Amino acid sequence: MQRTGAADIPWVMWVESNILTGGRAQARRPRRTRRIVATIPLAIATLCLVLRFPTPANAQSPLIQGWLAANTQCKGGPSDDPKTQKACLRRDQLSAKLKRRGCVYQEDGDWWKCRH
Repeated sequence: MQRTGAADIPWVMWVESNILTGGRAQARRPRRTRRIVATIPLAIATLCLVLRFPTPANAQSPLIQGWLAANTQCKGGPSDDPKTQKACLRRDQLSAKLKRRGCVYQEDGDWWKCRH
């Protein structure tokens, strides 16, 4: 039986099995793989800048949304129902607030036009 010494083991095998090196020789990626991995975040960042998420074109204020909800309840409910009367009162209160803010009611389409 022959004993092999440290001089007989090829250098790469010694580095891979050596505890002190921590297997650094195995963890080394090929150059092409490192280049691809480095390119992915750059591509994602570029796409985020080019493809922006669209913002809503005409986002309505909560005041107008409340008026629309109250108006729907006021027009859709029976006139003798207390809920309908309450919705009509709320709609009138919201109309006054909108007018104080400079909004104008458009009767032809049942909508508000505001400067802001």
